[in-house]
Amino acid sequence: RHLGPALAPLLAANPGLRLHLQVDDTLIDLVEQRIDLAIRFGRLPNSTWVAHRLGEMPLTVCAAPAYLAARGVPAAPAELLAHDWLRTAGGSLGAMLELHGPGGAVERLRVEARVTSNNQLSLQQMCEAGLGLAVMGDLDVEDSLKAGRLVPLLTHWRPPPLGMYALTPQRDTQPAKVRFAIEALRRAMAGVGSKMPA
Repeated sequence: RHLGPALAPLLAANPGLRLHLQVDDTLIDLVEQRIDLAIRFGRLPNSTWVAHRLGEMPLTVCAAPAYLAARGVPAAPAELLAHDWLRTAGGSLGAMLELHGPGGAVERLRVEARVTSNNQLSLQQMCEAGLGLAVMGDLDVEDSLKAGRLVPLLTHWRPPPLGMYALTPQRDTQPAKVRFAIEALRRAMAGVGSKMPA
C-alpha cells in the first residue's frame, strides 16, 4: 500500500522507466527470478543478497471491537494467553510473542495461533472480522485504527519493531534505476515510527 506513493515520483520523473511489482510473501531467488529489488521486513536470512536498511515498522497488538466486547479487553500481558491469535505462518502454531514495556521490562509469551497465513492483509481482514488478536504493522493498520475497525491493545507494551530492508543481488555496481528506487523508498519510509500514536 505504500510502495506506489513511494515510487510514483520516481516513475513520473522518468517516463522510460518500467516497473513490474510482484507481491509475494515467500523468499525467492532474486537472480533466478531476474528481480532487481525486493522489500523485506524482519530478520533476514543469510544470503549473498545486499541489504539496504530503509527504517523500521512499529508493531501493535490489535483486535476488533466486536471481539473485545465478546472476550474482554486484556489489561496485562499475561492475559493475552487467554485469547485467540492470528499470526503469520511459519513453524508450529505456537510462537513466542515478545513485548517491551515500561522501564525496559520485557515479557515473552508463548501464544497459540488459531489462524495462520502467509499474507498480512488476510490476517488483518480476519482480525477486523473479530476472529482474534494479531500483531500488525502500524503502517498497515493506520486507517483501520483511525476508523475504529481495530483497537490497539496494551499500548504501553509493544512488540519490537520490524526492520525494513531493500534487498538487491550482489553486484559490483547497482544499476541507476535500483539506486534511485532505494533512495525513493528511504525518503518515503523516513520517520515511519513517528506517524502512529503510541
